[in-house]
Amino acid sequence: MRFRRVLPSGQKRLLAAAAFAAALVAAPVARGAIVFGQVDTFNGGLAGWDEGASSPNPPTVAANGGPAGAGDPFLQNASSGTGGPGGRMVELNQDQWTGNYIAQHVTRIAFDVANFGQAPMAIRVSLERLATGTRYASTSALPLAVDGGLWHHMTFELTPSGLSSVVGPDSLATVLGDVGELRILSATSAPNYIGDTVAAVLGVDNIRALRLQGDADFDGTVGPSDFNLLASNFGKVSGATWSQGDFNFDGKVGPEDFNLLASNFAKTDGGIGPAGQLTAAISTVPEPGTVSTMVIAGAVVALWRRRRVG
Repeated sequence: MRFRRVLPSGQKRLLAAAAFAAALVAAPVARGAIVFGQVDTFNGGLAGWDEGASSPNPPTVAANGGPAGAGDPFLQNASSGTGGPGGRMVELNQDQWTGNYIAQHVTRIAFDVANFGQAPMAIRVSLERLATGTRYASTSALPLAVDGGLWHHMTFELTPSGLSSVVGPDSLATVLGDVGELRILSATSAPNYIGDTVAAVLGVDNIRALRLQGDADFDGTVGPSDFNLLASNFGKVSGATWSQGDFNFDGKVGPEDFNLLASNFAKTDGGIGPAGQLTAAISTVPEPGTVSTMVIAGAVVALWRRRRVG
């Protein structure tokens, strides 16, 4: 015969409470976390984007018509232009776009947008720290005209020159270290997070967490050290990383990456440094091999010609 120990009811409650507390500590955090280079392509659904639970017309995924054409899904958001829920052009994410942007070296957000409606829009981004309700929004909006749904690429700096305080006590650095919400919206008159009351249809795709393209060593400036990293890996055809010079995330290091670096050379996030250093960088680069040197030189000539024509 086996005997089972019967615990007093009070001790049972204490053990249950302890088990519950332990489960809370061990449970994974439901909220996502920003990762440098991450991208939302909407191939697998909404990716956490919505307008809030009260919206009667939340964002949807359109199966075709993204920047890549047929078969390329994108996020489509319609606003009614009325005074109630769903009337404003705004969409938000409290999932994978939360977290510490500073630790992940994210200083820019880029995405493709298209105007599928009959009203012009002024696109901005907004960030919130949920703990204090502090919000920052793009200082300047990028215009999105009524043009029959053509796709345009936009980049927003998450820097003191790119964002303005809207409400709340925290500094921008504090907010960027603890982002709880990212918004994409149309705000014509001034930086805000509410969005315009407008009857419009916005398409969004390929939302990417970035920094200044060409900044391979994450020091905030595109300079000779970044060029040396790219040149050392030039011609790599697979498995390349940002730190090796893959600035368009195709897994390769080639002329497209060089052109991105060259177009930003001597720039910093939030400003422009001394110009005219690219030639000096090329002259001091470690020998990357004859073929790579010839390709880089060709890319330099092509870039120089484009600038002269422009």
